[in-house]
Amino acid sequence: MNLSIAFQPDILGVMQQFEGFHGKLEARIAAATEKSAGVIGTTGQSYMNFQNPTGALEGSIEVLMQDAYTAFIGSALPYAHRREFSFTGPDSLGRMFPNDPAMLMFTHALEDENMLQQIAAIYIEELTGAWGEFTGGMGGSPAAIVTAGG
Repeated sequence: MNLSIAFQPDILGVMQQFEGFHGKLEARIAAATEKSAGVIGTTGQSYMNFQNPTGALEGSIEVLMQDAYTAFIGSALPYAHRREFSFTGPDSLGRMFPNDPAMLMFTHALEDENMLQQIAAIYIEELTGAWGEFTGGMGGSPAAIVTAGG
């Protein structure tokens, strides 16, 4: 069996394009991370089933991007941690809470299969977009770069 590999005529141009791929990829990953963090925030808000809601906690949820790969989702309200994980004892105002049950809003959100599928779709879309930007007129598969025959 003989194997022959033929490179497309502009292989040097293709190789130069690879130099810019990391930048395109990182920008798309940052976009996916920010979108995904927003989805997590919205899903967490949907688990905020309070008896007497004021909307203050729901409205305080923010996304802070650290870098392309890391986002922080949360609230600066002093009672946000207590609402998520529970609390027993006096609060900062001296009010006694014998058993403030945990709402586990974001704990539940991170277990929500629909949300996880939505996040996977966001990353797939962005990664596919990065590949599309990178390949441009080459076509969408490695076969556009290398052709093998036997």
